[in-house]
Amino acid sequence: MYEEDQLAIIIPAYKAKYLRLTMESICKQTDQNFHLYIGDDAGDSKIADIVNSFKGMIKMTYKRFEENLGKSSLVSHWNRCFEMVGSEKWLWLFSDDDLMSHNCVENFRKEVKGNQASKIFKHDSVKFINDLEIVSRNAFDGNVTTGQFLKSKFTYSIESYVVEYIFDRELLKKIGGFPDFPLCWCADDLFWVLASQYSLIVKIRKTTVFWRYSELNISGGSNSRSTSKKKLQACHMFLKALKSSNVFTSEPPLRRLAVFWYLEQYIYLKKGLNYFDRMFFLLELFWLFPLQILNRISLGKFSVKNI
Repeated sequence: MYEEDQLAIIIPAYKAKYLRLTMESICKQTDQNFHLYIGDDAGDSKIADIVNSFKGMIKMTYKRFEENLGKSSLVSHWNRCFEMVGSEKWLWLFSDDDLMSHNCVENFRKEVKGNQASKIFKHDSVKFINDLEIVSRNAFDGNVTTGQFLKSKFTYSIESYVVEYIFDRELLKKIGGFPDFPLCWCADDLFWVLASQYSLIVKIRKTTVFWRYSELNISGGSNSRSTSKKKLQACHMFLKALKSSNVFTSEPPLRRLAVFWYLEQYIYLKKGLNYFDRMFFLLELFWLFPLQILNRISLGKFSVKNI
């Protein structure tokens, strides 16, 4: 296999509950030309036994780290998992509880052959809890530009999960890695935005990644005051980074959509905040987009009732 075809699937592991199912889906890939790397973030003691039960079935490297980094910086754990990777060109950051259809690797390679200049590829996904589908299909119609990606995110027409994407490892150097946002909230979104400025996000056809919504992950867990504050802080950091990248300059309508998106996040998360927290995060938004906020106020679309 040529070096440019090599694929690393990387699992920053912490939970054992669904890991066996995840690894079974990986072992069932019709194209076995990949190397699985599992970085254990000082997690569940059962992880090692589960991993060992798959020895000899696929090419695999497992390492248990004694320090749990994920509790303070999930991106830091991702980074040390990336450091485990050998010479593989393509990186697929997966999780310890999601699943992939049997043809994900095979169809990824087909798309690479037809899009040799591209640096980022995306599977369609299904969101599920237990065995029940919540969102039957998160899918773009075709290849996606930066603006299309952001418009879909800001309007909630598409949900984006880190496990959907396979990307050229050169992007880690070009972009500077994934941003270290609190709880990793929006960190992958910013990476895809910056990555899509180097090439279109290419759709991998006829594949599915199954993203598990549960109380064990950040999205499905309860929002305490601390969690709500961290998520809103990450939202602010995300928009601030986008503003610095001049994305809004090239596509001005995205500013209005960004304000709409932030306010939706705020309305959802404010239940866990006190009055002073709420005021703080609204002021953060105002300093970023004063004209857009003033315009919403003048149109009667925003008032103190939102607080």
